[in-house]
Amino acid sequence: VLRSPAHYPPALRRAYIDARCLEIVCAVLRQLAEPPIVVPPEMKLTMRDVSRVYEARDILLDNFATPPSLKALARTVGLNQTKLKAGFKVVFGVTAYDFVRRCRMEAAADLLRASDRTIAEIAYEVGFEYPANFTHSFRRHFGYLPSAVKRPR
Repeated sequence: VLRSPAHYPPALRRAYIDARCLEIVCAVLRQLAEPPIVVPPEMKLTMRDVSRVYEARDILLDNFATPPSLKALARTVGLNQTKLKAGFKVVFGVTAYDFVRRCRMEAAADLLRASDRTIAEIAYEVGFEYPANFTHSFRRHFGYLPSAVKRPR
């Protein structure tokens, strides 16, 4: 952090250092906020494997509307599919598929509350090919239809 500012003009050095320090503080707080991982002894996950499972989660968070296949995700993070699937379930308590579905539903609920877009537009935006499938998934996830959340125009 302290050596990098040499690449920045004097007027930007302080802002750069402040931003990097804030980024470090946020990363530490995020790690402290996450519950400790208890790996069952029969599940042979190293800390490196756990780190890669977190990396997979971050990729899914960034791409929940069009998530990579499990095979592509495993290849990207450097784990085999079996270890990624089992590790994801151990670390986060849900499958990768359920995690993506939850991300889609939460994003959809936020969009329904905050935007004037139609339910169909939101369904497409969060990664559903058919709005009817979205409505069905939304109701199964939340217990009510998306129209109950939709902000009136």
